Amino acid sequence: MLPVQKQFLLKKTSYPKLLLALLFFISSCSPLIAPYNEHVYRELASLKVETTTLIGKATEEYSTHEGEVQTLDKDLNKLYEYIKALPKNTEATKMMEIMIKGDGRWGGIKNVWKTKGKLSPAAVTEFQNEVTEGFDDMIELESKKIK
Repeated sequence: MLPVQKQFLLKKTSYPKLLLALLFFISSCSPLIAPYNEHVYRELASLKVETTTLIGKATEEYSTHEGEVQTLDKDLNKLYEYIKALPKNTEATKMMEIMIKGDGRWGGIKNVWKTKGKLSPAAVTEFQNEVTEGFDDMIELESKKIK
């Protein structure tokens, strides 16, 4: 075999290896989190306003706002299920779950309001701040995703 032929064979066998390495590199560069979702962003912003507005009414009797609470629960759960169904969205799913069920978020606030009947203005302000922070964290996460 001529030296030129040997060189050609060596080069020819290295192309598949190079191609395989390149393919592996490209596939490993896929994002680890779901891409930006405008629907999720809009729903989070809307639910933030609805939730803090309803908490503002917690100085009144819970029973007079029970229908609004149920509607908000339904809307939060619909968004939770939507977020949960998106691939690579575990962080957002966990944050939404905390908002719905967490003691310092909507779930806990709702239970305190229901148990006590109504809340003091100071408690309402504190709870609004907690919920606002939670929604702001979720909105920030969504807005920083790749568009």
